[in-house]
Amino acid sequence: LAASGEVDLVKTLDSVQENGNTTDVFQTGGLVRYNLKLSCLSMTTECVTGTITDVLDPNLEFVQVYRPQETVTFTSSANYNAASRTVTIVAGSEAKPFMGGDTAEFVVVARVKSFPADNLVPGDPAHGQIPNSASALPKDGDTPRVSGPVVIKVPKPTPNWDVEKRTG
Repeated sequence: LAASGEVDLVKTLDSVQENGNTTDVFQTGGLVRYNLKLSCLSMTTECVTGTITDVLDPNLEFVQVYRPQETVTFTSSANYNAASRTVTIVAGSEAKPFMGGDTAEFVVVARVKSFPADNLVPGDPAHGQIPNSASALPKDGDTPRVSGPVVIKVPKPTPNWDVEKRTG
């Protein structure tokens, strides 16, 4: 049995963000989109499958995964395990393998759930930071390829107090 090809993974902030955001600063409650670009590096050996594992920070809440268009030659699937906060994405199968030279881009969408008070930006206590990495393995791989961390900044939320006086 021949070994599968090697994979590469590049994780970045997606070029399309909520409300046209072009920075790495996200408000509590805002959506952040991560782009995961998976490649089968071998030109002579298929990867068969490429499995991406993305464990979300406790300050992030999973929303969804966008998968490549169905016009690609391989299949793909994605699921989320809430107990471990893990997104698992699989590109390819035995029937429709992830071939040498194939590339697939997935977008993981998460909501900023809370301000990361335990992880402030050094020298900037008004912002917390949320790092997020992902890893990928080919079918027969045993050493994951890690990409990241991609770090977003979250400003401290400001209380919005509203007082209403009622007379009885």
